[in-house]
Amino acid sequence: MFFIIPAMFTALAAFFNMQTSIVLIASFFIIKKLVFGGIFLTCGLPTLAGAATFALIQNDASNSDKYFSIVLRLLLPLTCMLLFIFHPIAGSAFLYSFYWFIPMILYFVKSKNVFIASLSSTFVAHAVGSILYLYSTNMADSQWLALIPVVAFERFVAAFGIALFYVTIKGIVVLCVNKYLRN
Repeated sequence: MFFIIPAMFTALAAFFNMQTSIVLIASFFIIKKLVFGGIFLTCGLPTLAGAATFALIQNDASNSDKYFSIVLRLLLPLTCMLLFIFHPIAGSAFLYSFYWFIPMILYFVKSKNVFIASLSSTFVAHAVGSILYLYSTNMADSQWLALIPVVAFERFVAAFGIALFYVTIKGIVVLCVNKYLRN
């Protein structure tokens, strides 16, 4: 259940423009908060960042979207890395933040490959979520280091889930268009 909702929203974002995607996802988290109450640690911000990244990669970007892509895929991960490295406790586990080089490197690949887009978006979401978690909880540097192999598996599964949802939804849309709109 942990990956299903974020993967679904991230995949769905590619079918809308970035602004619409952000509004839809933010609305979901607001409704979730109102209905279920409680405290949501990340408030859906990692999902928003990941979905916006995926939508920007999959959709043809306008010039303003290209600047936003630079912000999301280069500046945001870099900022998260710096916030992590200069944190008094997590700084000694700086290797953990090296995962966030992945979206920065993939930015220069310039591929619309679904898995590459999924991988980039899941690591942008991971960077945002990790920083929110870092500054709202108290974890030892050894715990951050112990998470490094877990994150590799977790993010691969998340990227696969996003790609799977996207391909499935796109297939259903194409099937429906071919069946109902072309006849």
